[in-house]
Amino acid sequence: MDLYNSKDLIQVFGKIYEEFKINKSFLSELDAIAGDGDLGITLKRGFGEACDKIKDMEDRSIGVILEIAGMTIAKTASSTIGTLVAYGLMSSAKAVKDIYNIDLETIHMILTSFIEGIIKAGKAKSGDKTILDALYPAVAVTGAALKTSQKHEQVFFSAYEAAKKGAEDTKMLIAKHGRAALYKEKTLGHIDPGAYACALAFKAIYEYIRVMNQEKVRSNS
Repeated sequence: MDLYNSKDLIQVFGKIYEEFKINKSFLSELDAIAGDGDLGITLKRGFGEACDKIKDMEDRSIGVILEIAGMTIAKTASSTIGTLVAYGLMSSAKAVKDIYNIDLETIHMILTSFIEGIIKAGKAKSGDKTILDALYPAVAVTGAALKTSQKHEQVFFSAYEAAKKGAEDTKMLIAKHGRAALYKEKTLGHIDPGAYACALAFKAIYEYIRVMNQEKVRSNS
């Protein structure tokens, strides 16, 4: 069974930050269609600050790291997406308060609690053209994998693919929340920026596990 720890979680945050940094302009372009056009900047800043706060917390629990990251994003990324992500992370932190090692069941618990926090903060549901439309299908993959013996690399590749498809499918939806809701039918044909950001986060998790597995193979050869 693959196990991860606080060091892995910190590095995953770093990978997510790098994805947001690389895709900053595109995320902001998506956001500019029916929003403020600053989503890329906001996520880059929020996750950059969070990474800086948690970088020396390898001896702390998973819950503490998630809580500090969430609180930091709440302070430094004061926007709709920043608030949603912060609530999600702090909800996850409560679910795994004193846990130090992470297996797939713990990851799924973190993700489902993340969804609960977002719903509580934003009052959205699946089909409302939000980050949830990428989150739900990805988390369904991790939930289904609990009943199998799939390698984590394959699980998170599938979760990334599910999130990416969920984000792409938001083109067919009409926004019902936030500033984008003011544009109604004009949001048809466009990917929800929050859902796209979610897909990038799952890409980062998958890439981290993939590279880690490659390093294990090299070290054992």
